[in-house]
Amino acid sequence: MSHCLNPDCVQPQNPSDHRFCQRCGWPLRLGDRYEAVSALKGGQNSRTFVGRDRTTLVQPQCLIKHCGCTSVVRSRPTNVRLFCPPLSAETAS
Repeated sequence: MSHCLNPDCVQPQNPSDHRFCQRCGWPLRLGDRYEAVSALKGGQNSRTFVGRDRTTLVQPQCLIKHCGCTSVVRSRPTNVRLFCPPLSAETAS
């Protein structure tokens, strides 16, 4: 399974053979190389995932740290102005 990196996605689990999230349309791979497999931990400004490198034969595990704003932080206008760049599908790749 692949995990969507969009913090607002309501159904982040996707089949491994998909390149884009079935629910929200965001890319499921970072740089067409790394793929988030499962979420480990999330905070106000970042989330951590177990990932895998899709460019090697053995697809070793790695950690992916997604630094950005979650929907909770974006809901506060002051935090958006101070900490959060605008989100788009391009920033996820």
